[in-house]
Amino acid sequence: MSEETGIKPEIVSKEYLNKTKNWLNHWKDVKDNDTEEIDIEMNAIQYIIRAINNLVCYDQSCTSESPRFIKWITENKKELFSEFNKEQINQIQLKFNNF
Repeated sequence: MSEETGIKPEIVSKEYLNKTKNWLNHWKDVKDNDTEEIDIEMNAIQYIIRAINNLVCYDQSCTSESPRFIKWITENKKELFSEFNKEQINQIQLKFNNF
């Protein structure tokens, strides 16, 4: 996924994609008053990215909504692309439009 989209590997890494799931599954000795802040929107975005990646890896395809999602994420979650210039973002969008 990182190579296909140009998104830094740490953004699509297990730490980011599975933060909530890992917290629920692996946090040992949790007390009733222990908490973890979870960004629901970011978790949803990460799971969608993971699903798109899995489909691309499986059969080099994507859903009809993938290009629209990638366009939305590059326009509305600019912090994920802060190290990219406009041309690089356009290239990411074009890759998904060509599926």
